[in-house]
Amino acid sequence: ALGFIPLLAHAVSAQECTSVPLSEIGSLHGRAISALTVTTSPPDRMPGVASAFEALHVRTAEATIRRQFLLQQGDSFDTLRVIESMHRLKRQPYLADVSLEINQCADTAGKIPTVELHLTTRDSWSTRPLISVRSSSAATAGLEEQNVFGTGRSIKTYLSSDAGRTGVGIAYSDPWVFNSPLSATVRRNVYRDGHDWRASLSTRERSVFDTWNADAFFVRSERISRATPDSLRRIAGRFLVSRRLLASATGATSLLAGLEAERTELSVSRDAPIVGPAAVRRTFVGVDLGLAHRSALYQTVDWYLPRGAPADLPLGFEAEGVVGIGNDFAAGTRAIHVDFWGGRMWMPARDLLVTSDVWISGYARGGAWDAGSNRGALSLFKRAPRGMWTLRIAGEQLRHPDPDVRALATTDLTLRALPQSCRLAESAVAGSLERSAHLFGLTRGYVVDGALFGAVSSRWDPAAIGTDRISIAAPGVGLRLTPTRLGAASIRFDLGYPIAASGGVVRRRPFFGVTLSPWIESGRSRNAGEAR
Repeated sequence: ALGFIPLLAHAVSAQECTSVPLSEIGSLHGRAISALTVTTSPPDRMPGVASAFEALHVRTAEATIRRQFLLQQGDSFDTLRVIESMHRLKRQPYLADVSLEINQCADTAGKIPTVELHLTTRDSWSTRPLISVRSSSAATAGLEEQNVFGTGRSIKTYLSSDAGRTGVGIAYSDPWVFNSPLSATVRRNVYRDGHDWRASLSTRERSVFDTWNADAFFVRSERISRATPDSLRRIAGRFLVSRRLLASATGATSLLAGLEAERTELSVSRDAPIVGPAAVRRTFVGVDLGLAHRSALYQTVDWYLPRGAPADLPLGFEAEGVVGIGNDFAAGTRAIHVDFWGGRMWMPARDLLVTSDVWISGYARGGAWDAGSNRGALSLFKRAPRGMWTLRIAGEQLRHPDPDVRALATTDLTLRALPQSCRLAESAVAGSLERSAHLFGLTRGYVVDGALFGAVSSRWDPAAIGTDRISIAAPGVGLRLTPTRLGAASIRFDLGYPIAASGGVVRRRPFFGVTLSPWIESGRSRNAGEAR
């Protein structure tokens, strides 16, 4: 047996490995992956007495990391899957840092060279406060654990307020249900006057180049006011299957097909501040057909996030549109449900990022367009010393909207200057120019920014009686809680003062607003019934 030792030593010495930078990994495409090692490490130590909580952290399991990586030992090296895997891992909220070492291993005995991958991750603190301000009258506050027992699953509990209604809720997300290729999310909200159930189940996406994917969602809401005639009953569901049609190095195009159904009954008092009908009855069942295009081109931007944290952003054109063809049994007519989003993100210069998006949704029936919304947005972000310039322009037109729909509720910085009864409108445009600067670090995950801004807006046919248009121009100052990691939203605190206004309903006095600026990629998708 000892005679094999020299042979074994010779075999080991014959394997020579050299590191390959990410810019040159294209030359490795198709080679066999001989090894994939994963090393996980705990989060950075917490200062002072906070270090007592370090014992509560459960390190992310190696299996959790491997599940997010699209290649395994024995697979052929695929450049696009490596890049997609790194983007996927960097977007996980429970990981603070991800790095990959790629080695090319040549065999002097004449065998085909192989590739070794060494993946290293560092955890972030996954228990976080949950704060979400969706509009001037809707907010959520609670606590979220984003990495339950190191598995990548999340659970959150919260208090929510929506148009004066306060409730409690709980949500659970599992990216691999029972270790299957399925992911699921379940959410339950309970209010004094009703409740919401929301659930979704889908195949776990591996990359934009997946051949097949499927997803389903279900929503059930019921709200009945004892003090007013306001009531809401909505049950909706959709099942879609995606089949890839075309693929290239820049992206993939897929065919969408499925079924959808919705039953909605909404009513409010006729003197309520609404811009659409006071009562809605809709029972729609249809067959869905659509197309989706996803980009696989990414650009690393090192100035969008504070502290120079790299952000990998998808460039190019993306779109997804679904048309449901069926019947509205409540109206006794044929109907078509349109749900479309299309957008583009590009960088004309290294210090300039631009996004543009269009959303179209609604029901066409009997020559009318109901529950309709046409919305567009353009945003520019330009690097500046210790911060950046931001220009935002958005517009929306509503057509016979449901009573619970509000135009530009989260993007209009002047909204709080309006009386509550005038904040609903059939059409609106809003714009703002802002210069923000990093002031100091608050935590490892957030930096406090200061900002100067100017905002303008116009609303046509508002719910208020006696005016058909309201316009406002207001400068202001603000503070921002800006995240240092991918995917998180910024919390804005703004103080403004109207310097010009028309319509006769805006008072010349300071106004204060707390709003949420979602992550740059958030909301770049179809409106979809599950988002309601």
